[in-house]
Amino acid sequence: MALPLAACVAAPSTTPSQVPVASTSLGLGAAPAPQVQADWWKAFNDPQLDRLVAQLLTGNPTLQGALARIRAAQAELSVARTAQYPNINIDSSETRQLLSNDYLYPRPFGGSWLICPLPSGPGTIILEPWKEIWNGTQASA
Repeated sequence: MALPLAACVAAPSTTPSQVPVASTSLGLGAAPAPQVQADWWKAFNDPQLDRLVAQLLTGNPTLQGALARIRAAQAELSVARTAQYPNINIDSSETRQLLSNDYLYPRPFGGSWLICPLPSGPGTIILEPWKEIWNGTQASA
């Protein structure tokens, strides 16, 4: 009986535990922060640093280039992992032949096309870890 009545009770008022911090207490003034120049390292007047940064900027890929490298590496990894899964080979062929009107088969078979699907014989499922063993037994047979 008390449970349905508890849902009707108003929740007590709560005070927010977060208090905004004044910007003056953080040492922030009204003026905006100065912008950093794009070639900030040149202020050190160090030719070795200039060479290193130039080498870094030419050899460093963009974000899109880095993502493309990651995708290519993931694709290569998925190809390399296929050796862990079964290898299933299925093959088939089809033969079409026109049956003669004047031979063994009377009409309606004579003069018509006969299409024969031919699945190739026995299908094989080779688990990659045993592929070398299978190939060795096939070569010795």
